[in-house]
Amino acid sequence: MTKWPMVRLRDLAQWGGGMTPSTSNSRFWQDGEVPWISSKDVKSAYLQGTERRVTLIAVEETGLSLRPAGGVAVVVRSGVLAHTFPVTFVPFECVVNQDVKYGVPVAGVDGRYLSSVLIASNSRILSGYLKQGATVQSIEFERLLEMKIPLPPLDEQKRIVAKLDEVGNELKRLTSNAEVFSVLANRAIEAQLVGEFTDLECDLVALDEIAKVDYGTRVTRKRDGGSEYPVYGGGGETFRLDAWNRDSCYIVSRFAMSAECVRYVPGKFFLNDSGLTVSTVDEHRLQQRYLDLFLLANSDLIYSLGRGTAQRNLEVTAFRAILVPLPSIYAQEAAVARIEALLESSTELTLIAAQRRGLQDELATLVSEYILKGAV
Repeated sequence: MTKWPMVRLRDLAQWGGGMTPSTSNSRFWQDGEVPWISSKDVKSAYLQGTERRVTLIAVEETGLSLRPAGGVAVVVRSGVLAHTFPVTFVPFECVVNQDVKYGVPVAGVDGRYLSSVLIASNSRILSGYLKQGATVQSIEFERLLEMKIPLPPLDEQKRIVAKLDEVGNELKRLTSNAEVFSVLANRAIEAQLVGEFTDLECDLVALDEIAKVDYGTRVTRKRDGGSEYPVYGGGGETFRLDAWNRDSCYIVSRFAMSAECVRYVPGKFFLNDSGLTVSTVDEHRLQQRYLDLFLLANSDLIYSLGRGTAQRNLEVTAFRAILVPLPSIYAQEAAVARIEALLESSTELTLIAAQRRGLQDELATLVSEYILKGAV
């Protein structure tokens, strides 16, 4: 086996960081054309694009530096570092924020090879260079730059990258059929779920007549922040508090709606004013579980009641007027039993697909490590 020289990371690329231009200055963001990489964007080995872009004015008037295409972006500050060191190859010009470092490979170094080495070194980097902060994890980047990695000749680097692509494509092919089956099956289950309510022969009653809508409470991280209970609103967890106002229930997005506008949150949590909950006013007339599943099954309808361009917000008056099929309690119990069986099937399919994706990622990492050791 050829012994390749071990070279420090700082000598393989020119590294730099970035910042976040003022979000209140529209000149920096409106109609932006320069991709702005944040930790949210670094989710795959090859970056396809970014959620947000800045203007050339932002590049000229702030501390941002335009980075050339063909570099490597790594996340150095984020909660995701608790389990993953995100790395991506960037095929276009860009700028980065303060949580990301960008490396421009020096002569004789292939950017795809460099990113592959760092991806394969995930465990080594997390175990040796992770720093636990008071609120979020970070990488001791100056120390990381001293880490040495193997550097074969440029032609060999390109051969390794080609081999990794070949193996990656084969892994994707092996899992694609199962993925497609899972998606199609879940779509069929979702259609059947909606049908459970539309096929009921019974009276239709406005939601506002049989249920109570309760908004969450406005809180801020700076004023109310704590550590014990998660805070939810229109989406996922945002921060944590030392107080809670909901316990194991479904929530509906009120502000900043996404397609997943109805979701179940287990355990005690704090609901802020971006979300709401719906509860039955009479369990002898409308069972809570039946109501929860009705809302879940009608997520698309609820999402369609959102209004706004920059931010989609729920039109609550229309939401309150949604017509709910109201059969007998016995029929509600029977519908709940059928729906829960459907949801169980959907969950099993989703878990299988996730396990296959996880296996694919794990195999890809193992193959990367194997190839980079010069074994292939």
